Amino acid sequence: MSLTVALYNALSGLQVNQTALQVTSSNVANVNTPDYARKVHEQQNRILGGIGSGVETAQIVRRINEFLRGDLIEETTVLGNAQIRDDYFNRMQSMFGSLGNNNALGNAITEVATALENVATSPEVAAHRFDAVSQAVEMAQYFNDMGDQVQQLRTQADAEIGAGVDKINEELQVISELNGQIANNLVQGLPVGDLQDRRDVAVKTISEYMDVQEFTDSTGQIRLFTEAGRSLVSGTSVSTLSYTLTPYMTANENYPTTISGIYLNGTTNDITTEINTGKFGALIEMRDEQLPSLTNKLDQLVA
Repeated sequence: MSLTVALYNALSGLQVNQTALQVTSSNVANVNTPDYARKVHEQQNRILGGIGSGVETAQIVRRINEFLRGDLIEETTVLGNAQIRDDYFNRMQSMFGSLGNNNALGNAITEVATALENVATSPEVAAHRFDAVSQAVEMAQYFNDMGDQVQQLRTQADAEIGAGVDKINEELQVISELNGQIANNLVQGLPVGDLQDRRDVAVKTISEYMDVQEFTDSTGQIRLFTEAGRSLVSGTSVSTLSYTLTPYMTANENYPTTISGIYLNGTTNDITTEINTGKFGALIEMRDEQLPSLTNKLDQLVA
């Protein structure tokens, strides 16, 4: 072996190890970075003209368990649904007040009952009659305020759906762009691990709102579908969700007559009824089922 060949082999080793150090330092620097996957530097023997000529970088890949990642995406959807339900049920509960709270609904009803008993016992006392009327007016106002709060919660749920649609559209565009970059890098033999990490974050964000299915094709690009099989992203081709906020929410507003649906690519594909989980599923349930049910129960109590 000539001295030149020996030096060339040694140089290749230095260059490969320099790349390996860069990968290692990046892993260490991002040890506490959320959604960062560890990268691994793989090297191989370099052969020129059938003769070993040093070493070279084979590829830089990320180490990730795809099965666990799939479970994480599914559980992210479940968690998003549970968080919304917990938040809204707590708000609904707080409307009734708590034990020992003078402003609680139970206390208001008790005070009216007590005032009416006083009138029944001593109808000739004017103060009792005035107090009964005053307590009844306060209780009526309490119920009116609760009715307004219910509609405010429905309005907020409606607004959160609209904000979620905008967020998903942003992330779908990110996935489309990253798909193109990843496919291009793979063709050129360039690393794609960091791009895949960022794409995973976008998929995870979307999964917070709705259940999705994901497939990776031979080019390294992913295809993202709704649970019902409607395409959201296919390579660099991206779909768009649309939603119209309800300008003024009353007890008479309901889906699909006066409340908008969530549409895919226009105003003909309403996918609202296909979304049963995630934040969207919970927000739709709160807006269209739980909160209107609370209004009906309040009406029954008032009657």
